[in-house]
Amino acid sequence: MLSVKRISDRYQRQAVDVLSSLLRFRTVGDSSTVYHEAVSYLDKTARQMGLTSQIMYPSTSRPLLVIKLDGESKETLLLLSHLDVAPVSNASHWQYPPFGGYLAQGAIWGRGAVDCKGLVVVWLTILRLLREYRKRLKTSIIFLVTTDEELGTGDSLRWVVERLSTKKYISCALNEGGGYPIQFGQKSFLTCQVGEKGHSLFFTTEQDKIKKIGPKKRDKVIHLSQPLSAVSHHLVKMLLPPLFTQFSPRLLTAILSWQQRNSPQQLDLTQLFFHQATIHSGQDSLSLDFRFLPDNNIRSIEEIHQNLQNRLRLQGIRWILQHCSPSTSSPIHHSLYHCIHTTIKSICPQFNVIPHITPGYSDSRVLRLMGIPVFGFFPLIAGTPITNIHSDDEHLKTFDLYYAIEILLEIILRVASTPTAGLL
Repeated sequence: MLSVKRISDRYQRQAVDVLSSLLRFRTVGDSSTVYHEAVSYLDKTARQMGLTSQIMYPSTSRPLLVIKLDGESKETLLLLSHLDVAPVSNASHWQYPPFGGYLAQGAIWGRGAVDCKGLVVVWLTILRLLREYRKRLKTSIIFLVTTDEELGTGDSLRWVVERLSTKKYISCALNEGGGYPIQFGQKSFLTCQVGEKGHSLFFTTEQDKIKKIGPKKRDKVIHLSQPLSAVSHHLVKMLLPPLFTQFSPRLLTAILSWQQRNSPQQLDLTQLFFHQATIHSGQDSLSLDFRFLPDNNIRSIEEIHQNLQNRLRLQGIRWILQHCSPSTSSPIHHSLYHCIHTTIKSICPQFNVIPHITPGYSDSRVLRLMGIPVFGFFPLIAGTPITNIHSDDEHLKTFDLYYAIEILLEIILRVASTPTAGLL
């Protein structure tokens, strides 16, 4: 499937062993001891690989790990992943124990295998290979492993980046959030996450106004049309003839949804083409949840809210803003995105790369708000189901682990602008 093969069988087996060990740490909830144990294990493993690592403490309960690899220049590529995982609702629903790290059926099973301990192991293996590379890289690399990503605050990442002496030299970053395969017609693609939707949450307790809102509007996702965003326009140009860029977002969604009807995993096109609003009804209150695409025409939260009220006919209600976070995006014309695209075309010619905007929340948002372009790309070309993230039976196929190391290594070597031969 790949046109290159750099990783020896021995290193592949070691990657599986390290991931299996990491999955046995129950890094979920508020148990501070297990976070320290997991970070200490990773720190010890990195040092045994000859890497320079340091444990830092943005909080007493949630440490993080910094691994550095110096290049010829101070310009820095940031690699990011996290050790904390989503909760397990019912362990009895799993084929294998969620914190067992079992190797079975050609996969490593456990909560966090994909989100996001698998990527931790990918970056760790790549850094080991780069350290053993016979020519020094031009670009320096910093790998950050956090333990609070699932909380959604980004506190640890923000804290550590502000304290890096080389902060001003960070040119871009690679993180989770993309890389799953989809099909449109006969063409195969890998997603690359280039942005995240913004989120605003309002609520009201005005009982007389609440009663006037019809039941059809409650607890229902409402898709709000807008002119095609830059990402959506780019996607349409890749998939359809030029004439289709003039079509409405609703018609484009229908056409492209039909094209990907046979895809084993499908791209949620409404996330790319629409702002989305949901009215949630509670016992004594009503909330308005709004997810909005990166859009230069939206200048303030007041403008967002006013437009939303007008389109949903909710005027006259006094809403209270409970939460607001901006949308973020990284430019598709960035050199790192171009490198991801050209690398895939070179070594996995059966795939192309398409940009993706997600409604989810990751640490990529923190870096983008600090002015650092981030691209989410964890290639799963062997078909590990993205749907098992945060659900039962999360697992990572061993071949996806191997392929991800190969592909991301090639991308990093190209970013570092050095000859790409001579790895062990």
